Parts: sequence; C-alpha cells; structure tokens
Amino acid sequence: MLIAINSNSAEENINPFVEIILENEANFLPRMNEIVFQYDAEAQKKFSKLGRLKIYY
Repeated sequence: MLIAINSNSAEENINPFVEIILENEANFLPRMNEIVFQYDAEAQKKFSKLGRLKIYY
C-alpha cells in the first residue's frame, strides 16, 4: 500500500498495521532470538571446525 507522507489520512491508514505489530511483538521477539542464537551456535561450530582443519594443512 502506498501512502502519501503529507496526507492527513496517512496515520489513520497505518495505525491498524502498527497495532498488529505491537500486539505480536511479545511473541515475535523471543522466537527471533531463538533463531538468531541457533544460527550463531551453528556458525561457531563451523568456524571452530574450519580452524581445526587449517591446523592439519
């Protein structure tokens, strides 16, 4: 949806979407943290494995 910035109704048009985001924020953030920490753990394992492989060569 394209909303003109200077439009008086822009805030009215976007408010329902902001409300949806705010209502779901509490559920979203912990799950997103889980994903990020899992990704980081997997990356650390790969990095550690790569470091061990470099020692052998």
